[in-house]
Amino acid sequence: MGLEIPTLIALGGLAIGGVGAAVQFVGSKKMTAASRRAEAARKKIANLEHLRNRRDNIKAAMVARAEATSNASDQGAIASSSFAGALFANTSALGRATQFSQRGQQLGLDVFAANDAFSRGQETKFTGGGLLDAGKSLFDVSSSPFFT
Repeated sequence: MGLEIPTLIALGGLAIGGVGAAVQFVGSKKMTAASRRAEAARKKIANLEHLRNRRDNIKAAMVARAEATSNASDQGAIASSSFAGALFANTSALGRATQFSQRGQQLGLDVFAANDAFSRGQETKFTGGGLLDAGKSLFDVSSSPFFT
């Protein structure tokens, strides 16, 4: 007698649901991979910016030190306490700028870690959604009046 038309329709629906779940799973994997590549690129950009800021801070400190040394030398005050104070202030300003830059970089790294965790959570969610849809399809087919 063979399979009846309602059974074939139910099996076809189940097969399409399975293919749909597989496509959804593959799509979520691709989305997650693209998101991770984008985050990695943003992280490289942020690290590069941090290095630029650090280099600029060091360069500014070197210029300030050279200006202070030149001015003190011109005024004959190279051995004075005011010159030593100017050098200390310059070093202190460089330390504050460097610390500020490092804090900014750490905050950026924290954001990248959170985005990566979010991306992984989305992947898990999409995978679970695909499995849930496949399970619902199986349940719907098994409770169909065609199989009773």
